[in-house]
Amino acid sequence: MWGRCPHLRGTSTSRSVVRTPRSACSPSVLSARRARSTAPRLQPARDFSSATLTRAASTQYQRVVRPDLVQAAIDGVGSPTGRARLGASKLLRDLSEQSPDLLYPHFDFFTALLASPNHILKWNATLTLANLAAVDREGRLDQILDAYLAPISGPNMIDAANAIRGAAVIALAKP
Repeated sequence: MWGRCPHLRGTSTSRSVVRTPRSACSPSVLSARRARSTAPRLQPARDFSSATLTRAASTQYQRVVRPDLVQAAIDGVGSPTGRARLGASKLLRDLSEQSPDLLYPHFDFFTALLASPNHILKWNATLTLANLAAVDREGRLDQILDAYLAPISGPNMIDAANAIRGAAVIALAKP
């Protein structure tokens, strides 16, 4: 059963008349809506005293990194929850732009992520490895370059785009 909602103000022209189910305007539904909108929202308790990175711009981090916590972020990539796994992966990618020397000892970890079935982990690993090219004194990136560039001719366009984007970063770091 449909009717005009008595709680909405407006003229009687056909454009401003809002038709709603009568049950949507019942007093119990309206009081529940008011209670939800006025109820204080609970925020989870967060302790930022041991924060490893602080945001300076939208995706830029200031260098407040403790090297022992880099391993914790790497362990986070193996987390069973997607939010933690992808957040840790993005954190490592952003960190590789600022401090590639901290992540270079974990080069093999990022190389292994290139074969991950999770495409987002693969994309972040691709861009992280590209950022590590600036500190690659041992030539480890040259050894995996064929596997790194393989997605370019593959079926997934986003994999290819990230490999091309990373190749540009590598070319700038290793002319």
